[in-house]
Amino acid sequence: MKKNLLGLSHEELVEFVLELGEKPFRASQLEKWIYKKLESDFSAMTDLGAGFRTALEEKAQIGNMEIVKEKSGRGGLTRKYLFSLPGGDYIESVLMRFFDPEEGDRLTLCLSTQVGCAMSCAFCASGMNGLSRNLSSAEMVEQAWHISRRLAGDERIGNIVFMGIGEPFANYNETLAACRIFQDPARFGIGARHITISTCGIVPGIKRLAGENLQVRLAVSLHTANEKLRKELMPVSRSFPLDELLEACKYYQEKTGRRITFEYILIREVNDNAADARELGRAISGMNAMVNLIPLNPVDEFAGKRSPLTRIKIFKEALDEFGVKSVIRKERGLNIDAACGQLRKTHKSPDEMGDAGTGLNEIN
Repeated sequence: MKKNLLGLSHEELVEFVLELGEKPFRASQLEKWIYKKLESDFSAMTDLGAGFRTALEEKAQIGNMEIVKEKSGRGGLTRKYLFSLPGGDYIESVLMRFFDPEEGDRLTLCLSTQVGCAMSCAFCASGMNGLSRNLSSAEMVEQAWHISRRLAGDERIGNIVFMGIGEPFANYNETLAACRIFQDPARFGIGARHITISTCGIVPGIKRLAGENLQVRLAVSLHTANEKLRKELMPVSRSFPLDELLEACKYYQEKTGRRITFEYILIREVNDNAADARELGRAISGMNAMVNLIPLNPVDEFAGKRSPLTRIKIFKEALDEFGVKSVIRKERGLNIDAACGQLRKTHKSPDEMGDAGTGLNEIN
């Protein structure tokens, strides 16, 4: 079996070229071709010796996934990609373009970490068909690599968010390995503060991340501060109750000093009234946190309705009373089912990427 060079650490790549009888510096040359020039054809790597190129063609490959469908939202600000994986599995990734007069234009890529999801959140399509398997760090990196090859000119991905299909902390080691590859200046060179890992509330993962020498951002999907309701919406709360989750978040902040983003999907007349906001405000008041208020995005299997903007604004005003910062997230990707909770692992054919989405939300 050929070795997939995407996703190997620098040390692993050095070990591989040594096995082929080459000098260690060849690993750096390969990194430049793979990650900077985004080349997949070994024969085009002209500064490598002919014998080395032949050996690479026989023993290595660059990636083992394929983009089988690409779909653009209105205005072209969001693009969704359907990847086929060996064995017949599918995953989705979403690329978002934002225009900021102060920071300039930026591209944010939302990656998947698993094929499906075992968390079974009531409103999320990603877990409707369960978990098939974890993705490797190479498969996470490959999503970004393939999409980077489709960008124009000097465009580059500037932000990575692990918010696609799957629970990143249920695949902790591979997710962290991918983070380090994205950070590596010889690879993607994306700063840690431009990388966000989102969790539905896996307490051991939050505590473990607090001890890593990795300044990535943490986002926690909360969606309610009511324990009973959270267990109904998010079964993970049965294993990691709300009080344990919030204690883990406080521990994370004590260890790192970094702000946490709480994701809050608003479901009409379920978790979106002023009393719900006050319950949330009491729970997280005093923490260094930002709450992203997200209107529910439709999923066929979930009967809940999205909150109207008027209710969301009232909710936000109630949070303000507790000094809790919040923002109503902007939407992206109309008509392509690319919004939070809408990505899926199952597709009968590449043409079945959705047409009724309400947009992927901005990561602040």
